Parts: sequence; structure tokens; C-alpha cells
Amino acid sequence: MNPYLTDVIGANLKILEHSDPSLVNVTGTVVDESKNTLLIDTGNGRKVIPKSRSKVTLDGFKVDLYEIRIRPEDKIKKMRRRRA
Repeated sequence: MNPYLTDVIGANLKILEHSDPSLVNVTGTVVDESKNTLLIDTGNGRKVIPKSRSKVTLDGFKVDLYEIRIRPEDKIKKMRRRRA
């Protein structure tokens, strides 16, 4: 899985760094994605994680969420263009 090109819904996420210290080390499953946020299910509820200023692991890949600030449907279009 390459989080820069594919859909991240369903991926396991752990926040490594964030501008909000209360979000560091939060873990969960990605439930929804928009251009600027991820919605994760933590087991104790759902949290909205802004993509700006966040570094996470997604299924073992270290990712700077700022770099994937793109609409999910545009990532799929980008992936199709690379394959063609």
C-alpha cells in the first residue's frame, strides 16, 4: 500500500507527531478521508485528525499527512495516469 497514491480508508493509523500534543500516540482505524482531515475510530470514539502538521504511521508506512493533502478521488486519478 502506498498511502500517497491509494485510498487510506481501513488503514491502521498511529500519530507520531502533531501540533496538538493531546493527539500524539493516538491509534485507530481510518474511517473517512477528506482533502484536509482524516476521521479515525479509536475504539473510544471517533477523532478528526487535521492533515496539516501531522506525522503518522499508516499500516507501517511513515507518512507526513501534509504531503497527502489531496482529495481521495484525485489520488485515484493520479494512480490511473501512472499505470497508463
